[in-house]
Amino acid sequence: MIVSHKYKLIFLKTTKTAGTSVEVALSEFLGDDDVITPLHQTDEELRIEKGFKGAQNYVLKNKGGNARLSNHTAAVTAKKILGEDIFDSYYKVAVARNPWERIVSAYFFQKAANESFVSFEEYLYSDRRLDGLIKHGWGIYTIDDKIVVDEVILYQNLNVSYRNLLQKLGISSENGLPFTKVAGKKATAHYSEMYDDKSIERVKNYFAKEIEAFGFQYSGM
Repeated sequence: MIVSHKYKLIFLKTTKTAGTSVEVALSEFLGDDDVITPLHQTDEELRIEKGFKGAQNYVLKNKGGNARLSNHTAAVTAKKILGEDIFDSYYKVAVARNPWERIVSAYFFQKAANESFVSFEEYLYSDRRLDGLIKHGWGIYTIDDKIVVDEVILYQNLNVSYRNLLQKLGISSENGLPFTKVAGKKATAHYSEMYDDKSIERVKNYFAKEIEAFGFQYSGM
């Protein structure tokens, strides 16, 4: 998560949507007072190697004591911690991804870290695991199922949309989005090879709100 007082920007980070790449890239432009939540050690090292700012100011003081903003703080929590004035007035951005593709990405990311991880079928038919993806996707940028960010960037348009975001903020940069979390990932074929008719429908029903909101479609090869 990033909160830039300099640019009046809040970036709410979803999982398996290249959010870390966006965080690292945005860190180039942040000031001393801006909020930058910690990343995985290798990604934090990449950020520092590039000469960008690292994690800072993510523990905030409020009436109840100290409150910590984390990597995947949801909008409802961010609004409470930052206060309505900041949350409502800053430009809020998140990234969403086709759920059929995102599930496959999440599965192989975990499989690479643990070869004895469950089969894809077990993963896909685990309500707990899919609930986790919804919590760290739709649940990040909505409150009471209402989208509360000003812009939801679609993963398939990420590079162009990131450039457009910089233009909106008045930022000039020749740098694009860096590659992060490459180590440990397992290359896969097109995501459609992981599904059959039954599992296609399961995802369609489980992620119906996102699919309706952004027009996501299942696409074969």
